[in-house]
Amino acid sequence: MSKELFSKFTFGFLMAQLFPGAVAVSAVALAIEAVNSETATGDLMAVLCGVYDNAFGSASRLAIYLFLAVGTGMLIHGIHWSVLAWLENRQSGEYETPIVDSFWHGKLVVVQLLLGPVKMILELVWLLFAGGLGPLRMTENVPRVPPSRMPNFLFLQEFYLYFAQFYAHTAWALLFCIPCLIVVFTCVGWTWMNSLYVGLAYLATSVFFLLGRVQLASLFEAENALADYTDDGENKPRAVQNGKEANR
Repeated sequence: MSKELFSKFTFGFLMAQLFPGAVAVSAVALAIEAVNSETATGDLMAVLCGVYDNAFGSASRLAIYLFLAVGTGMLIHGIHWSVLAWLENRQSGEYETPIVDSFWHGKLVVVQLLLGPVKMILELVWLLFAGGLGPLRMTENVPRVPPSRMPNFLFLQEFYLYFAQFYAHTAWALLFCIPCLIVVFTCVGWTWMNSLYVGLAYLATSVFFLLGRVQLASLFEAENALADYTDDGENKPRAVQNGKEANR
């Protein structure tokens, strides 16, 4: 029990929620400090010190920072899960289409790396045109998993889900960082090193985005494999929803 709680706290909370939220909050705080600071021009260190003082200058400020980081991490989780459900439920007009089988993830990996952040923005914009909340409901595999295989299901959740959320949530946090860094470097002045930082943030966003999708695809495939067997080990048909196979 203690091992399970440690795993959920470390990987499910610290890595998948608090860390991405802290990245996003820090990026926004950095941009605000750069805009408001009178000593920002040409001095990136002054901006960093200002953010550090505001966030960690007292116990109350640290508590507020952690509260905002956790809240932002949960917001990112909600956005990511809603986008994922929408893509699965409405990809090519069909229900329950696996993300990994979409036209985008069939492209060369180098293309996905070059355009990853652009794809994320387009997915978020597309979400705004969802036809109500119905298509945003994620169909879980756990109701189809036989009771005897539930320990295997929980193992998959711990092995894949937390890391998938860490990668995916961090990708969204890094996506928020890109415009924030542009604001910061516009205030302090552009150098080739600052341009490199923005480029690295862009590339890191793509890498984390793809790693998250790979982890989720592996998780869903393994869950389906568990759900496709009865307690006596015989194969059973996939559940059908709205005339389509429930296959993620």
